[in-house]
Amino acid sequence: MESRSLNLGFFWHMHQPDYRDSQGVMMMPWVFLHAIKDYYEMPWLLSQHSGLKATFNITAPLIEQINLYRDPLKHDHFLSLWAKHPSELSSEEKAWFLKICKSTQYETMIKPIAELERLYHLEVMRDAELIDFQVLFLLTWCGNYLRQNDPLIQSLFAQGKGFASSDKAKLLQNLCDFTQEILPFYAQLQAQGVISLATTPYNHPILPLLLDMENAKEANPHTALPDNPMPLREDAIAQVERSIALYQETFGREPTGFWPAEGAVDEASIAIYQERGIRWIATDEAILFRSLGSDNRAQLYRPYRFDGMTIGFRDHGLSDLIGFNYRFKSGEEASRHFMQTVEPIAREQEEATLFIILDGENAWEFFEDNAYDFFTTLYATLSQTPWCKSVTMDEVAGLERYGRLSRVAPGSWIHGNFDTWSGHSEKNRAWELIFQTRRDVENY
Repeated sequence: MESRSLNLGFFWHMHQPDYRDSQGVMMMPWVFLHAIKDYYEMPWLLSQHSGLKATFNITAPLIEQINLYRDPLKHDHFLSLWAKHPSELSSEEKAWFLKICKSTQYETMIKPIAELERLYHLEVMRDAELIDFQVLFLLTWCGNYLRQNDPLIQSLFAQGKGFASSDKAKLLQNLCDFTQEILPFYAQLQAQGVISLATTPYNHPILPLLLDMENAKEANPHTALPDNPMPLREDAIAQVERSIALYQETFGREPTGFWPAEGAVDEASIAIYQERGIRWIATDEAILFRSLGSDNRAQLYRPYRFDGMTIGFRDHGLSDLIGFNYRFKSGEEASRHFMQTVEPIAREQEEATLFIILDGENAWEFFEDNAYDFFTTLYATLSQTPWCKSVTMDEVAGLERYGRLSRVAPGSWIHGNFDTWSGHSEKNRAWELIFQTRRDVENY
């Protein structure tokens, strides 16, 4: 192709809801399971290919819950049951435990391990069978990094069945120790310039709605607003500042970028980020097209600046191909299709910058081998493609070629509006209760 080049900005959003109850106990195991499968694995896969770079977002509740695995039996209800001998479980505990386990993707995570598949279909398990099921369940959630590099994981896979309670205890301790390597690994890669790190307002709030419910109407003129709305600017600021403080405590530096929860932006929230030293954010292409009043896709392939804030707008279609479509292709086919789709952008646009932004953990359990073939093939191809350069968002913020925005339309990465969180009578009623509670507190 011609000598034109493409900046490729992968942006992986790592997040989980806050599963903690009032006692600080996580009532679902998804932080732990994705920790051993995805949260270390994704930056590790990138780091295996010299010169490749990307951006990762890590939310505050995810950071806090990963840290709780320093004392897992105290803080994780699922693992507290997993650690018990089967004879100690009540029928209700056993039923709940198995329900969680059997929600795992069958074709890609249960079926590949023959003994796990056999046990999965048993209506009743003896104690020894349940121990085997428990061990194999955690083994199938182990990502490729652990399978390739951890001697205990490898030995348990090789054993295959007939596990003892001591095997369970060793496995649990080993995996919980591993979770505490995740955040330092991100910090290490950030220090090396391999990745940029971002975070999100603390409790994942939709900041534009906290600031002004009229944003919902501007994003969708047909929506209904709650009665008696009020601005919650102090809450919005507190959400941003709490995340900045936790990020600084975790990574030893202040963040330079934010991923707004659900890509939700408006001009007032951008100002809040900027006033606190944030240099860049990202959101969806729908926001760009509404801000420009044009859906000409040629305008998408560059970063933009608004009042000094650098903004990356994701290519919705290409991001969704990775998240939802490539699971149906082999790793080689998916990688080839991606490169064939990206190449015309590089050829037709001068100094193009393409943003691929999507969840960094939820898609891969639908791929064979946790998308290992896809990522290793794609990353190897990218590292050998001279016209395609991977970049971090920190690097994007320093690019000389960018577009300028005179306005930013309010919206999110879900259909470009706020209908997921407002407009329906029940959602609006919830907002009304929030507003009334705030008024009651202020008037107390």
